[in-house]
Amino acid sequence: MRIALSLPGGAVCGEHLHTRTEELYFIISGEGELLLNDVPHRIRPGHLIANGLGTRHRFRNLGEEDLNWLVIEVFSPATTQALSADVPTGEGAS
Repeated sequence: MRIALSLPGGAVCGEHLHTRTEELYFIISGEGELLLNDVPHRIRPGHLIANGLGTRHRFRNLGEEDLNWLVIEVFSPATTQALSADVPTGEGAS
């Protein structure tokens, strides 16, 4: 799944945790801070951030212009395996 997100100047996207997906963030424009497991990281256009399974994270826009980023979200290997266990295989599968 791919999603483009935007955060206005001075705004915060609250801290949260993903338990079934991992994410890659590609910063398109603006400047801000990404808090990963309580460690702040300055972010700006061109940065690529890997957000592993179970990582707490929060975005904060430190500038006046919008902070824009692309999110690529994928299921963790364990979630993928659990989901594929329900998919029929072999002859007669559709």
